[in-house]
Parts: sequence; C-alpha cells; structure tokens
Amino acid sequence: MRTIVRINCCRQRVSCRDSHGNEVDLILKKGRKLFPVEIKSALTFNESFVQWIERFKATVGHDLCETGAILYNGDLQTSIRGVEIFNPFLHTPIESLIV
Repeated sequence: MRTIVRINCCRQRVSCRDSHGNEVDLILKKGRKLFPVEIKSALTFNESFVQWIERFKATVGHDLCETGAILYNGDLQTSIRGVEIFNPFLHTPIESLIV
C-alpha cells in the first residue's frame, strides 16, 4: 500500500498529512533530523495522541526523526515510548527539547 505524504513548508517549520488523513501539526528541524510535534486542545491526555507521532516516524523513517512531542492543555507531564507530553504553559518549553 502506497502512502503519499504532503508537506507544507514555511522556513524551518512544516506540517505533514498523508493520503490516509494522518497528520503531524508541526515538524521542526533539529540538525539533520526532524522533530514532530502534535498539538491538541484537549484537557485530558489520551494515549492515542502518540500514534500520530509514531505513524509519522514510521513513514519518514525512525533514523530521520527525533523523539517528538505532544503539546496539550492538561496537567500531565510525562514521556510515552520516547514522545514527550506536556502543557507548554505549565511545563518545559519546547525549545529545551530541540536545542
């Protein structure tokens, strides 16, 4: 099954959506690797949020991607399968993850 990936570029920031409707809201460049970021408005974290990052990494290739992050409106700050999850207004600024 072929997957088509559409990437919207704006300088160092891009977003990505494939032919199946899977998307990553923001992709930052970290050296030669990509750092996918998913942004959710939810107050409650759902582990399914991590799937978007994992699908992107599987499509692009794990060797080309850094861990990634999920930004959301809740209180939880954790890491699931290497993906950082936090509220940027309460916790670690994203710049510290990609520097």
